[in-house]
Amino acid sequence: MQGSSQLSDAGGAGMVVGELGDDGAHAGAVADLSRCFPVSGEQGDCGLVRLAPLQRITIALNTTASRCRRPATPAQARAAVLAVRHACWYSPARTACLEESAATVILLAARRLSVTWCHGVAPDPVRLHAWVETEDGAPVAEPPSTLAYTPALTIGGHHQHQP
Repeated sequence: MQGSSQLSDAGGAGMVVGELGDDGAHAGAVADLSRCFPVSGEQGDCGLVRLAPLQRITIALNTTASRCRRPATPAQARAAVLAVRHACWYSPARTACLEESAATVILLAARRLSVTWCHGVAPDPVRLHAWVETEDGAPVAEPPSTLAYTPALTIGGHHQHQP
């Protein structure tokens, strides 16, 4: 074993989520959060919320968003979301809302355009969803049911635009 992977909360305390094996992958159970954080998708249960991959995504999105110079227009943001969704049809890997929204942020950031990435929760039953919003706070290419989600984490937004 090479060591432990840790996540830090705002107070700086870490939580061990698993042991790293020789190949750098988690050798032990990451964390059985199924009782605490069930995730429902369009086709039933998507599995567990895995904290380590979400942490990597948020770090990548924070880095990407910090390099954006101007907000994307609603038309630019919609075109990016639809392009990512089209490309996802050809991916052999899992491509759900988390991957689609992160890819949209990265695609727009390649043109130095920003949107706000949102990760939210809806109650009864508890559901998680990720989406992007334009500068005015409107969800991009999302069904009206997205308004039922309360953003728990947002990255990007107008406060990060640089001249």
